[in-house]
Amino acid sequence: MIKSVCAAAALALGLATSALAAPNGVVTRENQCSISRLQQMQLSVDGIRDPLRHEAAAEELGMAVALMRDNDPDGCMIHLSNAAEYVTP
Repeated sequence: MIKSVCAAAALALGLATSALAAPNGVVTRENQCSISRLQQMQLSVDGIRDPLRHEAAAEELGMAVALMRDNDPDGCMIHLSNAAEYVTP
């Protein structure tokens, strides 16, 4: 029993470290543009009180949505990241 738990823990650790060591060109779930990420960002943008930051973040989010519709995940993530910079003061 203890051996199987240790083996499972070692396997999980190995998988976690190999996932972290993935090259930058590899698209993973963490860096994909998705509808849920866009919805989360929309909620964050809606919470911005500064009108200039809100407008800039909304513009970036709009571009991210348009690029997702055009099936351009890399461009979508760029603009989603830009919008996130306006959300964080």
